[in-house]
Amino acid sequence: MSLAFTACQNSQSAAKPQIVSNTPTEAYKNLFASVKSKDTDSIKQNMSKATIEFVESAATIQKVTPEKVFQNGLTATTMTETLPQMRDERIKDNYAALEVQSPKGDWEDLMFVKENGSWKLAVGDLMNNTYKLPAPPASQAGKQNQSFPNVDPSSSSGKSLPDNDAVKNAGKSNSNLALPAQKEVPVIK
Repeated sequence: MSLAFTACQNSQSAAKPQIVSNTPTEAYKNLFASVKSKDTDSIKQNMSKATIEFVESAATIQKVTPEKVFQNGLTATTMTETLPQMRDERIKDNYAALEVQSPKGDWEDLMFVKENGSWKLAVGDLMNNTYKLPAPPASQAGKQNQSFPNVDPSSSSGKSLPDNDAVKNAGKSNSNLALPAQKEVPVIK
């Protein structure tokens, strides 16, 4: 009897629909809904492969479960009761960015990559220095800014500048990256 129950449970979890996000905005909305429903499997479906690997490594370093790290979707913007405002979606090739308003009222630029036809949050890609910002946010156009040191501000194409050290170290002081129980985000190579 317990074997039949287990088989039934496995078939139900296998039947769970795959989340497909056709735009970065849709990807963020799906991530927000997954965080609010506290569904770790759905949260992971909204993350790039590199981000999942990053979280698993960070969890090991922090001595917590990956589920604990995934619980807030790796962004402070999911800590609001209602879906926050979004603006300035930028896409170039398989890279995208979207500004999302944080609970404090400032704007967080979230990075996305397209994997297997679906947009996914790209925190791990950023940490691995494989992410290419499509363009700086419109609010930063024409300014060289500490938040976007790897992007040529005079270019709307998101052309990378030669010095990528800031990207490699970005997680070390990023207060908007909401990982629990750690002040600095480790850079995993």
